[in-house]
Amino acid sequence: MFAVCLCLAWLAVLSVSLFTDNLSALLFHHAVQFRFSANPDWAGLLSLRDAHVEDLYWWFVKSGHFMGFAVLDLFILQIAKDRRKAAAISLFCAAASEIVQLFFMRDGRLLDIGIDAAGILFALFLSRESGRISGSSRPSG
Repeated sequence: MFAVCLCLAWLAVLSVSLFTDNLSALLFHHAVQFRFSANPDWAGLLSLRDAHVEDLYWWFVKSGHFMGFAVLDLFILQIAKDRRKAAAISLFCAAASEIVQLFFMRDGRLLDIGIDAAGILFALFLSRESGRISGSSRPSG
């Protein structure tokens, strides 16, 4: 039960950071505001116009995607006890979060789903390696 509560709490943290109107306002001023749009820009999913790889802030935000979904996957693994199932659920959450962002005046991007997926794969690697190192019977998959 504790693992479920921890996972739900982490999903809440991710949701606030993913759906708040202005991520910079959240990070630097602790301001949270949600605005809903019934007509999202679906073409935005394919956009790369804001991939400012030369910008340190861009890398900071993307590392948040990577680590946020790596942690989510590890929490889900504790509940699901199956690596493939945990990865599938985590990837579904990543894709769903990018789609839902479009409805909250944020930029949903396929690129971010890829970064989230990289974090999920990293978590999968960590869970396998920790099972090998400890010699325990960690969840299979």
